[in-house]
Amino acid sequence: MSIFDLLPGLLVAAWAVVLFGVLERWYDGLPRRVAAGLLVLVLVLFGQVLFGGKILLPVDNLRSTVPFQNLPAAPTPGNHLQTEQITLIAPLAAAVRSDLADGRWPLWNDHGGAGLPLLASPQAATLSPFRLATLALPLERAVGAAAALKVLIALVFGWLWIRRAGASNGAATVGALAYGLGGFVLLWLGWPRSGAAALLPVLFYAIERAVSASANRRRDVLLLIGAGAGLALAGDGEVALWGGLAALGLVAIRLARQPTRQRPALWLRTAGALALGLLLAAPVLLPQGEWSRQSSESERAMERARSERRNDPFALETMADPEKRAAAWAGTAARLPPLIAASSFTEHRTALYPGPIHRNEDAAGFAGTVTLLLALLALILPSLRAARNKKAQRLTIGRAFPAAITLGALVVLLNPPGLSYLLGSLPLVGPSAVSHRRVAVLLTLGLAALAAFAVDRLGTLERKQIRPILLYLGAVFATAIALAAPAGLPWLQLGTLAAGLIALLVVPLRWRAPCLAVLIGAELLWLHVPANAPMPRDLYFPTPPVLAALQQATVEHPDGRLAAPRGVMLPRIASVYGLSDVRPGRVAPTLYAGLTDFLGRPPDAGRPALIDDPRLDLLGIRWWLTGPNAVGSILSGSDLSGSDLSGSDLSGSDLSGSDLSGSARLLYEDATARLWERPRPLERLFLPEGVEIHREGRWEDRMGELDPRKTALLRAAVTSTPWRTTHPAASRLSLDPPEEDSLSAEAALAEPRLIASSLYQDGGWRLLVNGQAHPTFLANGPLLAAWLPTGQHRLQLLYRPRSFVHGAAGAGLALVVMVLWVAAPGLRIRPPSAGAASATAPRRAPTAP
Repeated sequence: MSIFDLLPGLLVAAWAVVLFGVLERWYDGLPRRVAAGLLVLVLVLFGQVLFGGKILLPVDNLRSTVPFQNLPAAPTPGNHLQTEQITLIAPLAAAVRSDLADGRWPLWNDHGGAGLPLLASPQAATLSPFRLATLALPLERAVGAAAALKVLIALVFGWLWIRRAGASNGAATVGALAYGLGGFVLLWLGWPRSGAAALLPVLFYAIERAVSASANRRRDVLLLIGAGAGLALAGDGEVALWGGLAALGLVAIRLARQPTRQRPALWLRTAGALALGLLLAAPVLLPQGEWSRQSSESERAMERARSERRNDPFALETMADPEKRAAAWAGTAARLPPLIAASSFTEHRTALYPGPIHRNEDAAGFAGTVTLLLALLALILPSLRAARNKKAQRLTIGRAFPAAITLGALVVLLNPPGLSYLLGSLPLVGPSAVSHRRVAVLLTLGLAALAAFAVDRLGTLERKQIRPILLYLGAVFATAIALAAPAGLPWLQLGTLAAGLIALLVVPLRWRAPCLAVLIGAELLWLHVPANAPMPRDLYFPTPPVLAALQQATVEHPDGRLAAPRGVMLPRIASVYGLSDVRPGRVAPTLYAGLTDFLGRPPDAGRPALIDDPRLDLLGIRWWLTGPNAVGSILSGSDLSGSDLSGSDLSGSDLSGSDLSGSARLLYEDATARLWERPRPLERLFLPEGVEIHREGRWEDRMGELDPRKTALLRAAVTSTPWRTTHPAASRLSLDPPEEDSLSAEAALAEPRLIASSLYQDGGWRLLVNGQAHPTFLANGPLLAAWLPTGQHRLQLLYRPRSFVHGAAGAGLALVVMVLWVAAPGLRIRPPSAGAASATAPRRAPTAP
């Protein structure tokens, strides 16, 4: 135990003090008992991480691959569904933090692949508020602190939004626990999407304040601007998309309740604030838009959306096929049980998961058994006569928006026949609705708010009115749970359901909300806490001897890159150690994935051993890492970067290269791995001796046959004439040591030459020749190239994507508008009926609109 182990907790405590102070001073303060209870929940969830020296990364999963197989096991095995956190998210976070610490914009990741965009990568969450709030901590400690802040924000602003929408304090607590401890926030805690989910109630709360006719203060508009920008910067565009669509619906519903004369001014205020928030996030949003057009993951999602649309029973070509109609309805029915039945990680290490996808996706929409019961009651009870009509009317109006987003999200998640046909061709919405389940965030938030309104609505009715409804719904829920819940879990849900019915039918009114809150919180904690097991800090990316030897070797060759066959050190992990691994992993641009996918396939008959593949020279591969049994032929199968390796024992597998003595030098070996040094890899820039034009067939296959020193492969659209140098030795190229996002060289050319590279060109690299901009194009697939004239040239390559420049200009414009608006109060949008009295309204608890 060290005093440094307290730093994450102290940082979270400091941010909590700031948060509650700002809310108390300028917005709506939480009752002290509620605030204390929420902080205790965060401590229960993350106490070991905040104050006990543990970390919240599944580093135990490293043991499944070379060279980590001999590491000691963690007391609690890592969650195998979270492997992506150590193979993608943590390495990207390390690159972002390194650039920010050096005072650079995190535009380019030189250690990922042949260089890949960093700011444009959504998984990097480059300027996420939670990343910026924890920059003072080392990465391994910052992950846990960021997770605690996410849950705290989700709980606090979930409470504030539901309370301001019309619920009481106790009911708002019920809703806040159902959302903040629900499946979407806790199961995706280590991913950027959980940050976006945490900020979504901030946006809804800001809208509630900004749309109110009496709330004309600047602070409300500034909160709305910050909430919109924060959601856009959180790192998950699909959650932000669904949240933005829901936010527009909330604005429309709230404006419909305002006097007609005030609506234009209120709409202008709200729309202007949201637009300014998007402009502030434009330096990240625009590069991410370019990335999505190049990403193989986006391409797969779009293809799946098109396929679903073609196979939908409502498509003309399949409408008459009874088998497809039956299969479509069966698929819809299969998607419902995970939304009703609890899913726990307690037994996932010993039992196969029976659901449609996997636990994270399927259980993301689960917000508690009692929450589901209360949400259904909220939809039924308004038809009953209430004892206090004014309060009942307010609750009926307040539940309109939660009911709309709940039902809409449920329809998208179930994907009934016809939905794919309607949405599959829509940009953005179609692929997200069909291929992913991010819309589950709206389901959990809507269910939480409906549950809160049901608690208050029940208080307006007599018990004899609701007793038969509760007993009937309880029997229906019990039957559904018994049929749908996994083995062992029906008793947990049935017990929670029974306790909830007792609380609704027997417990006095003043104690009803606290009892329901305890039931919801206890069930969700029991189910979701095992999904994020704390790990010992000394397991955080340890340095096996072979990696230490590789780090030492890179001192002499800092531009050397690394590669490995399948099953050996999953892609991206090397960047945490300051090494460059050309394998991009599961998330990569389509063209670049085509260039490197040979590393995950067995070699064709007659081809040289994988370590001798000419594409390794092209990519600058100097280091080749293998398992301890590097003899025989290459045993290389499909890429395992996105596979579930938790149950695999790869320590004894022969995943290494052929007899390498003739083509590479054995640099290091031990019982876990072997490290080879390949001779003569190409530098980042080089001068090929000729050009071949690719006109037909797969360019990826042709690349495996060409010597990149001799021939560069160009598309016919670039040039239609093959070319060959007449004096190959008369031209020279001398490179300066490469930097993160720039590269310089001196060229002495005796004739016009093609300069090729191993830099992935996404459109952001700019070439300056003697200080003047020079055109570039693609060669050898997705790599940068250019024609240079005869003579002495100073070359400079800079990574400056136009999308970032345009986004920075938009953010600058937004800042100018905000400064002018703050400096000139007369420019503010003031509704006709707004009065100065609103400035003196009490801020202890939010009031219903």
